[in-house]
Amino acid sequence: MLIKDSNLKPLTQDQRRTIENLFFRGFKKSEIARRVDRHRSTVCREVNDKENWDFVRYRNKVKKSYSAVKAKQNYDLAKANCGAKLKFTKYEKSLELVEQQFFEKKYSPDQIIGSLGAPFTSRTFYNYVQKDISKVKPHDLLRKVGRKRVKSKKRREHKRLVGKSIVERPEFINNRSEFGHGEGDTIVDDLDNAVMVVVERKSRKVVLQRMDKMDSENGNIKVANAIEQLKLKSVTVDNGREFYKLSKLEKEIYYTHPYSSWEKGSVENINSIIRRFIPKGKILSEVSDETLARIQDYINNMPRKILNYKTANEVFDTLSAA
Repeated sequence: MLIKDSNLKPLTQDQRRTIENLFFRGFKKSEIARRVDRHRSTVCREVNDKENWDFVRYRNKVKKSYSAVKAKQNYDLAKANCGAKLKFTKYEKSLELVEQQFFEKKYSPDQIIGSLGAPFTSRTFYNYVQKDISKVKPHDLLRKVGRKRVKSKKRREHKRLVGKSIVERPEFINNRSEFGHGEGDTIVDDLDNAVMVVVERKSRKVVLQRMDKMDSENGNIKVANAIEQLKLKSVTVDNGREFYKLSKLEKEIYYTHPYSSWEKGSVENINSIIRRFIPKGKILSEVSDETLARIQDYINNMPRKILNYKTANEVFDTLSAA
């Protein structure tokens, strides 16, 4: 009695070799099926498919017959091509528009797809890239998503604290429910040239300013300018020397823990965008004021997923007018 295939598992390569041997020697398909413990219809489909045939040698005889090697190659090829197919032709025009803006505006694929309302997701676009369908190649992508760094629960204590610690910062600032609270940081080169970066936490609008001297007096001037432009009530900074005398500004100033850059993640994210244009090692004195202005304008006018694909300028204008 033949055993019916109940699990529909594919043939193993050992079973294919047994089928090849017995079929070459003239065994009936029912007998072959009994010996490999599979249903007769499974063996019939396997040996009747002429795509699985090739020249086979057995005991110095060669003839065209069922080949286990050829059958395995055909199976692997069919397996690779199964599943949902990419809808490339359906979205070809939209894909071309996304590619054009990717190279011209240097936005991330998600920013472009979200702002355009493209008929496919960013994951679909990344599939196009991986399968070499898109003009965008893997090395063109700004950053690849990686495993998130596990943050240590242990925090270093402040050795020098000239203002309030971030642990004293109210929850309405932490959760960004109120407009008008910022974060500040500086980008510094090897010659101690610097750019002051201040961002409003809720709208993500940023102000960039060149620092003529990396000290607390100059730091106060630049932060005061940013406070006025961004209508800030508080600023969160690190313990750098440029922020040492911010208490003179008569605003709420909160200081992060040492070596805890994630406590001011908004400005750190802005810094990473700036580094696309001003890579590490670049001498900041060689970067013109016009270039800094263009970078600031680029950041404030690019659509952001976290802002529902609105720009920082749009959100800032809405919030500041409320």
